[in-house]
Amino acid sequence: MASARPPLSGTIAQLNRLAPILDGDKDRLDAAIGKAPKNYRRLVRLGVNGATIPYYLCQLEIRGTDLQGKTVHSNVFRSDAGRCTEP
Repeated sequence: MASARPPLSGTIAQLNRLAPILDGDKDRLDAAIGKAPKNYRRLVRLGVNGATIPYYLCQLEIRGTDLQGKTVHSNVFRSDAGRCTEP
């Protein structure tokens, strides 16, 4: 146990930093976890073609936080092709 103690204390210290962040965004985290099964079912279909993933990019957006804590969205790319209008 003595050899495991230093790495374990570092892990616990990082967990103490992470827990309040997760708690503050728990509604968002719950929503993401709720969507996960549906999203994973969609991803399973991609792997049926072997080692390649045939993916079509409809939109690329970068999202971050500025110095005032506001969420910033930057649309890099968006396509209006037919397959991008599907629900």
